[in-house]
Amino acid sequence: MTGPRELSELLWPSADVLPAHAALGEIIEDVRRAAPAHGVGTREAVVGQLLLADALEQAMRSDPFLPPELRPGDWPASRTRDRWRETWWSLAQGVPDGYLHRGWVPAPTPTP
Repeated sequence: MTGPRELSELLWPSADVLPAHAALGEIIEDVRRAAPAHGVGTREAVVGQLLLADALEQAMRSDPFLPPELRPGDWPASRTRDRWRETWWSLAQGVPDGYLHRGWVPAPTPTP
């Protein structure tokens, strides 16, 4: 009998999900490279966030968001989404309230 992880791979192959997340990772790196070390202005931050939002939406089209226990422990898509969230919130520092709706991405939890 096939275990849950193997069955998930059979129904939702990694090969269908990972290329979209690799493309997302490339956009994340492009946005990070475009942001100067001293921060970005409002225009650059909004453009970066729009690029990130579009790239995430494209990646999500092929991702069934299976529970973590149904994917390998080192699942690359999870790491890419973490990098996406970090990049999103670093850009959010340069965007005044009211420019973009912030409620759809939870704010990072402060670490003690």
